[in-house]
Amino acid sequence: MGKFNELLAARYNECVSAVLGLAEQEGVRTVAPELMPIFVLEGERIEHSYLKYEKKAFAGINAPPVAAQFGLIAFLNPVGSNQIMTVEQVSVGMAAAGQVRVGILFPRGTVLANNAGNAGSRDTRWLDPANINGKCSGQIFFDSTAAPSFYAGAPTYRVPAGQMLAIPGEIVLMPGYSVMVQHTTVNLGFEAAFTWRERAALPEENAP
Repeated sequence: MGKFNELLAARYNECVSAVLGLAEQEGVRTVAPELMPIFVLEGERIEHSYLKYEKKAFAGINAPPVAAQFGLIAFLNPVGSNQIMTVEQVSVGMAAAGQVRVGILFPRGTVLANNAGNAGSRDTRWLDPANINGKCSGQIFFDSTAAPSFYAGAPTYRVPAGQMLAIPGEIVLMPGYSVMVQHTTVNLGFEAAFTWRERAALPEENAP
């Protein structure tokens, strides 16, 4: 570290001279030992998640039309999972143009009626293709209701006919919370897909 500080001192002196507009100055032999060298060799990449014990997964399902009911699809971080889940993207598609609301399901712990049971991995290093059960904790549910309930702030998105609308933005879910998508028109089916990552909750995160 001492040699590093001696080498750094020349650069430091040049910087001070340039900032203060000094033609000459005595300079210093070393800089403070608290200045530590940091080398950034490469930015974050998807394959680094495995080294951080994160699991990357995705899943999707179709919510069928139900008379006089709004279709619902939700991604759930189950109660007691001890996982922190981050939904990276929600994708929504429908045959005819329409609108959906996307938000956090209220109250916490509410679970829709039907479990799609089709979550899959985005990283083959932790997935055994013959046995997906127990490999990830996130779950996809669908249902319908006459009175959907969101936490405040759930935005509405317009979805073009015959296309999948990708809704960006990351949503962090504690155990028991869901991201829910609701069609704003009754008796119409739609599909939704979720891309997420999950990892064990740390003690200081106070995950219930």
